[in-house]
Order: sequence, then C-alpha cells, then structure tokens
Amino acid sequence: MTKKMWHGTWPAKCDICGRDLAETGRFYDAKSLRGPWGLFCPICFIRHCFGIGTGRGQVYDSATRVKIAG
Repeated sequence: MTKKMWHGTWPAKCDICGRDLAETGRFYDAKSLRGPWGLFCPICFIRHCFGIGTGRGQVYDSATRVKIAG
C-alpha cells in the first residue's frame, strides 16, 4: 500500500496564527468554519475547523509529510 504524501508547497506557517508548522508535529489541510480551506496548526484547527474526512480535512505529519488521517 502506497503512503499518501503532501505534494504541495511546504506549508511553513499556520494560515491563522503564523506558527511554524515544522514545530507542531502535524498540520491540517482543512476547511475552516467560515468556509475557506487552509493550512492549520493543531490549536487553530481545533478552534477554527470542524473535522477530518471527505469534504472536511486531512492531517499530515510535519516531519515526513505523510498523510495520517482524512
């Protein structure tokens, strides 16, 4: 089974708080409660997004960029 990887430009910072995503252990490519998709640190994901899965978001390991969930 092939691991799914993040293939976009490396997300250096959270789209909301500006935190360095390499330091967070994981990052989220998710739809925010206000509508737009973005890249979020774990804290901003909890505060501003609504879930993981189809149409909601994915979780990636910051070090390997391997998809963890979603």
